[in-house]
Amino acid sequence: MSHPPIPPPFATRIARRNLGWSAARITADPDAFARLQGTQHPELLLFTCCDHRVPVPDLLDLPPGSAFVYRNIANRVPYGDHGVRAALTYAVDHLHVPHVVVCGHDECGGVRAAMSDAPLDYPLDAWLRPVRALYDQVRPELEALDPPERLRRMVELNVRAQCQQLRAILHDHDPAPMVHGWVYTLSDGTLRMLEPNAERVTA
Repeated sequence: MSHPPIPPPFATRIARRNLGWSAARITADPDAFARLQGTQHPELLLFTCCDHRVPVPDLLDLPPGSAFVYRNIANRVPYGDHGVRAALTYAVDHLHVPHVVVCGHDECGGVRAAMSDAPLDYPLDAWLRPVRALYDQVRPELEALDPPERLRRMVELNVRAQCQQLRAILHDHDPAPMVHGWVYTLSDGTLRMLEPNAERVTA
């Protein structure tokens, strides 16, 4: 009886995939990596969720080097968080990005956990406490919706709350970058633009 081949160890498998990806990029564009060396000139700083279903920066269809990306659970932008402030300082003061984006996504597990009354383990409980507090504020409004729409709406409200935090952090910057709030739609890969003004984008 034949047995299925044993896959190589994880690191070896990833290294082989990396070599294939690198070779394909160089074949398609011999100068692709050379252009990324030296000075960084990203167009935006993007705060988004750790969720692996959000394929940043591919979903923006931007060339490599165009986006400075910071991921965390539920795409939060805490006012006093050193990691967030360091990323903002570097991107805004040193790389001079003109746009800062908070990008949430539908079916966010972090937001769903914050909407639950179930206790959370540390440090998730501390990290998601502000999202849970926001949910408590809007719970009467959201309970009129069915569960999928309730989560969808809460994801949007969380993105708007993080945009408010960003503006508070950036209020002393002159000129301040433009703050945007987006939600990534898992079902079709499109973005919903929430901030600064909601807009419908068509092809």
